[in-house]
Amino acid sequence: AREEYRDGGARLPGAVRALLAADRPDLLAEVHRRDLLERAGSRAAKLVDGLVAREARADALAERARAELDTEQTLAAYQREQREEVTERVEEAEQLLASLSDAELSGLRGLEQWADAEARQGLAADGSPGSGAGVPGAPGGDLPPSAAGREAVAHAREETRAQPAAGGGRAIAAAALGLLTPGAAPFLTGARAEPTAGPDLVVRAWARAGLRVPLTAGEQWAALERVDTGRLRPGDIVVLAPDAERSVLYAGDGEVFDRPFPGAPSRPTALDPERVLGAVRPDPAAPGV
Repeated sequence: AREEYRDGGARLPGAVRALLAADRPDLLAEVHRRDLLERAGSRAAKLVDGLVAREARADALAERARAELDTEQTLAAYQREQREEVTERVEEAEQLLASLSDAELSGLRGLEQWADAEARQGLAADGSPGSGAGVPGAPGGDLPPSAAGREAVAHAREETRAQPAAGGGRAIAAAALGLLTPGAAPFLTGARAEPTAGPDLVVRAWARAGLRVPLTAGEQWAALERVDTGRLRPGDIVVLAPDAERSVLYAGDGEVFDRPFPGAPSRPTALDPERVLGAVRPDPAAPGV
């Protein structure tokens, strides 16, 4: 109290007295400079933190990319092994067929026709697609197609008619593999495996009818509306078992556009009910015509 009385009242803090001192004119500039430095330091710290976070995200993305590349390379190696194995088996079949007589080759072709007929009988026996014997409106028969479905079937039929007939030793050898060891050989054109031959025709036919459908059988099975396989209509997409690797276009009367054996061109073929996983419809809301 004595001190404050001597100084003439309340004692000011040292910082305030320093600001008011007449002999320190540069003090305000120094305070301003320090404030700027503190702000700049804070911004720099935030920038460093952001760079560290971005670097961490970049490292994570790079790790994912490496993992996906490893998966892709593994798949490519597996496909090469499968292709080499199939090519080797086809060459073995070619050598075997070269030793057959004309009568034996004719019998082999007849075997394919017999397998087709057996599939048709199975369809009629279990009431699967086309069991109405092709009669419109018959119980268990086909539903009338939509306008787009009918157009898709017409385009597929036109495309299959324009394909050259299968011929040559490789096609016959592929036929032997497909008939004698079902499921052992993928679909071949020359020496190139084409496991997506069915979906490609499906996609092209529906695209020409004015409707885009998913590109693969698995995507079609997942995205499109599923329908009862006993009440199909021409233009529906039949997805094949066991795991939706392929799909075919339903032509009506128990037939689909498919390759009767590996190496053959697509054509209307009797649908084997044991191969069917299910069916989907690209235009479920469209009425039949």
